[in-house]
Amino acid sequence: MAVRAPARVPTAAVAPTSTPFDPLGLYGPATGSTLSDVTSAPADNAAAAGALLAAVTAAVVFGAPTDAVAEVPPAVKEAFKSKPASLIHPIVMAGIFAAAVYTFYLGYQSSRIRKEEDPAVRKELVKAKFGARHFALSSQLMVLMTSVTFLGMANTYTRTGKLFPGPHLYAGLGLVAWLTAMASLVPAMQSGGKSTTAKDAHFALAIGALGLFGWQAQSGLAIVKKLLGI
Repeated sequence: MAVRAPARVPTAAVAPTSTPFDPLGLYGPATGSTLSDVTSAPADNAAAAGALLAAVTAAVVFGAPTDAVAEVPPAVKEAFKSKPASLIHPIVMAGIFAAAVYTFYLGYQSSRIRKEEDPAVRKELVKAKFGARHFALSSQLMVLMTSVTFLGMANTYTRTGKLFPGPHLYAGLGLVAWLTAMASLVPAMQSGGKSTTAKDAHFALAIGALGLFGWQAQSGLAIVKKLLGI
């Protein structure tokens, strides 16, 4: 009596999946992620970076001797007086400005979703995940902007023993406050209500911030020329 082997049950082929290298989350969440994943991950990253920065600052300020806080060590002062150290702030700020322009573009494209009437175009806008990319880059841009702003102030004070009140300083501090105001609107923007007041205010502030940033770059360029002796 012949024994038959059990019939093989055909299985569906599983397409290989690949995860792109995306440490900043600029391409949005992986397939299957929820809306909470989209909004919480960048915020968690920014919050962690901010907490780390605060912890390091507190350790330096409160852990140092009193006389060390009052008097900057000569080695640090000499390092800050060097041109490479003095140029860190303007070089990074130039990169931040370029990133800010790109972030504005992402936000504008995301805002088109709720206004676009063509279903095909709207589908393509949703597929591009402009909103998730805008949120991810903005969160990290805010931490970097705040940090480098005060780094520039620390560099000036260490080199000269004072700050120089003027358009550049005031515009820089104003930008930090401006970005904070924009970030404060995010919960209202994500509430899901029909009102677009928060989104419209956020967009208007973004235009103002870019304008102020561009205007501030002119005074910053003049300072760089003085540092380079041009």
